[in-house]
Amino acid sequence: TLDPRIQDIAQDAVNRQLAALGGGVSNAAVVAIRPQDGAILAIVGSADFNNPEIDGQVNMALSPRQPGSSIKPFTYLAAFETGWTPATIIWDVPVTYPGNYVPRNFDGQFHGPQAVRYTLGNSYNIPAIKTYAHVGWERFFNVTQRFGLTLYGDQNNTGLSVALGAREVTLLDMTSAYGVLANNGVRVPPFAVERVIDHEGNEVYSRSSEGVGAVQVIEPVYAYLMSSILSDANARAAEFGLNPPLNLPDGPPAAVKTGTTSDPPRDAWTVGYTPQLAVGVWVGNADNQPIYGITGARGAAPIWRDAMAGAMSLISP
Repeated sequence: TLDPRIQDIAQDAVNRQLAALGGGVSNAAVVAIRPQDGAILAIVGSADFNNPEIDGQVNMALSPRQPGSSIKPFTYLAAFETGWTPATIIWDVPVTYPGNYVPRNFDGQFHGPQAVRYTLGNSYNIPAIKTYAHVGWERFFNVTQRFGLTLYGDQNNTGLSVALGAREVTLLDMTSAYGVLANNGVRVPPFAVERVIDHEGNEVYSRSSEGVGAVQVIEPVYAYLMSSILSDANARAAEFGLNPPLNLPDGPPAAVKTGTTSDPPRDAWTVGYTPQLAVGVWVGNADNQPIYGITGARGAAPIWRDAMAGAMSLISP
C-alpha cells in the first residue's frame, strides 16, 4: 500500500526538521494512513535506518511511547457519550486530588470557566483531568479499545495521570485512531499488504478476500463534534496563536492535536487528519534521552504540516 511519493515527502520533512532543531533531538517517525480503508501510505520508522547512533533500525512508529496531550480527544469522546458537548463548561481552577495530586496547566495559569471546545483546543490539563475523573477508567479504556489503541506501560496505572498520556501507545495505533474520526467514526484496521502473488503469478493472499473488518465504533455525531473542535483555529488561538504550524498552507483546515510529555520531556507528537488522510508524527530520541525545549507544536508539527500538505497535493480530488 505504500505510496513512494508520500514516503519520500515524509522522509524529507523529517530530515529538514531535525536539521532545523539541531542537537538534543535525533529521531522522528511518521505514519500516513488513508482513513477509508486503512491503507498505510507512508511509514518512516526513524530518521536514518543506517545510523546506529540514533538506534536507526528501531522502528519508532511501532515502539510504545507516552503520547502526552494527544490522548486527550479520547477522554472527551468518552464524555460526549455521557451527554457532554463542545459547549459543556469546565472550571479551570486550582484543584487537589487524593494523594496530594495537584495538576497544572502547561502555561502555569488558570483560565476560569471554559467550554470544552476551548479546554481541548488549548490543551488545558486541569479540565482534561476533571473530564477523566468524570468518565472514569473503564469508560475511557472502552473508548480507546474501540479505536484500536493498545495501552502499554504499567497495567495497574488507571489513575488521573492517564488523562495526560501516562500510558504508552504506538504512533501507528494513534494515527489509525485519529483516522477513525476522519472516517465518521468507522474503524478500519490499518494494513500494508494488499495482496501476495507467488512466482507463477498465482494470488496466495488478498486482503479483500479476508474482509476489511470495518466497524462503526462511535456515533458519527461525536466524530463530527471532535473534528469540529480539532479543526477550529480560533479555539486553540490562546495557546498556539493564529498561525501555528498546525495550519495547512492551502485547502480546508485539518483537525489536529499536539502532545508533549514532561518531567522531563521525552516525546513530542502531532497527529491530525482530513477526510482523505491521517498523519501522525513523533519526535524524540530512541534511547529515551530528554528533549528539553521541544514541544509537539515546535518539534513535530512542522513535519506534520509538510507531510500532510505534500501528500494532500497528490491525493486530493
